[in-house]
Amino acid sequence: MPVWPRNILVDAGPLISLGRKTDKHHQRALAFAGQCESRMVSSWAVVAEAAHFLDSAQRVNIYRMLEDGFLHLEDVRDSDATRLIEITRKYPQADLADATLVVLAERLGVTDIATLDKTDFAIYRTKTGKHFTNLF
Repeated sequence: MPVWPRNILVDAGPLISLGRKTDKHHQRALAFAGQCESRMVSSWAVVAEAAHFLDSAQRVNIYRMLEDGFLHLEDVRDSDATRLIEITRKYPQADLADATLVVLAERLGVTDIATLDKTDFAIYRTKTGKHFTNLF
């Protein structure tokens, strides 16, 4: 049985997979969500990205994760804008959701992540050079 970190950042991919029963990663996402004992942390930008790819009933399920406390959202602050600009300049492929997760990683000291985006999160680094560890 794995020892889970206290917090795990969550990207849009696993949320989409959880919400969409026909998604090829749905069963994997269900298993992960059922086994993981960590606090799942994300941002509104990630939820918005996931919601964009889901129908209304599936979006409601994502919102219920917030309501039930399964998913916790950390605010991205006005003061984070400078860092978001730096991340976007360094990693032009980074969308807003990804950039907010890098900011949250730096703020919370968390580099464990649940993501389907193996390519980008293998490249992204925190300000101090820490890499992300994908636990999904």
